[in-house]
Amino acid sequence: RAAQWLTDQGARHLVLVGRRSPSDHARKQIAEMEQSGVNVLIIQADVSDKEDMSGVFRQIRTTMPELRGIIHAAGVIDDAVLLRQDENRLKSVMKPKVDGSWNLHLLTQDMKLDFFVCYSSVASLLGSPGQGNYAAANAFMDALARHRRAMGLPATSIQWGAWSETGMAAELNEQHQRRLTMQGMGAIAPDQGMAILGQLLCEEIAEAAVIAVDWAKYLKNFPQIPLLSEFAVKETQPSSAIFARRLETMPKAERRASVSEFVRSQVAAVLKLKSAEKIRLRERLFDAGMDSLMAVELRNRLSAELEKPLPATLVFDYPTVEALSDYLCGEVLDIESVGANNYSPLHHDAEQISDTDVDSLLNDIAQKSDSDLLKELRGGK
Repeated sequence: RAAQWLTDQGARHLVLVGRRSPSDHARKQIAEMEQSGVNVLIIQADVSDKEDMSGVFRQIRTTMPELRGIIHAAGVIDDAVLLRQDENRLKSVMKPKVDGSWNLHLLTQDMKLDFFVCYSSVASLLGSPGQGNYAAANAFMDALARHRRAMGLPATSIQWGAWSETGMAAELNEQHQRRLTMQGMGAIAPDQGMAILGQLLCEEIAEAAVIAVDWAKYLKNFPQIPLLSEFAVKETQPSSAIFARRLETMPKAERRASVSEFVRSQVAAVLKLKSAEKIRLRERLFDAGMDSLMAVELRNRLSAELEKPLPATLVFDYPTVEALSDYLCGEVLDIESVGANNYSPLHHDAEQISDTDVDSLLNDIAQKSDSDLLKELRGGK
């Protein structure tokens, strides 16, 4: 996409470098560029290998006009929570970003470039569940851009959010796409992204974040990000819209049943179900299609509507509508119990939690401060 944009801006000589040969789709686009009079040189090389890249620049010097700009867009992901990151995962993600950008810097710092662009990620700015290695790799490129600027050299590191149609996010499966949407993350249209790239190249800035995001939804899912703490504004809703206020006006005899129906409706909303009646009271929510990120969203929804802090492990500890309702009535809302279906945390269903659920739960915990974790362990008090 960047290559096509460069030709649209008037570039007549392009060098495309990658570890693998171009795909059939890419070759078709290259052929179209060549038919329009653009000279395209394709080189197969590993940007993280300095010897490979030295050879690339030798070939450029002997076969092409003077190099005027670089766009470094290489990258891979290998997601896992920090406890499961290992040397291989770190290296595989770091090499194209860290070694690659550093090699390009060393081999071009004496050239008179017009631009030196690194495709970074919003993960380095805001973090991203399971992507500690990826966030660190992109943060290096952000720092390199500042380093080059301090040396008087051109550099712009763009912390991109997800793109539609192209890029890593566009290749994610439907479940991952839905998670991004639930977190408040949208997608940048390619034409819009290229227009923004053009604007940034006209600015004297080292770093810029470009994100399509619903901040209200994002901050509900990730309220503990220090960078955004001053920007978070508590959403005001009419008193009648908050379930806790409606509950206060109900006869005491009706409150427990109302809580149960309220929990069912919130579960249905998170699972995108048209009717809450499809949710059985004793059905495990994880069997009904809920995953760990949805569990976090459900906890956040319940907490907002009840105006009470709730533990991060809420849905794992009470994994059915009935168990959740009993816990909320007995421990949070102080509604007298009329049944014997009391559930305690770490019940026998805990052993059925998958590794993926545990990974996401651990990552959710990792984003919290020690003081917040202590509060949650004490039941939010």
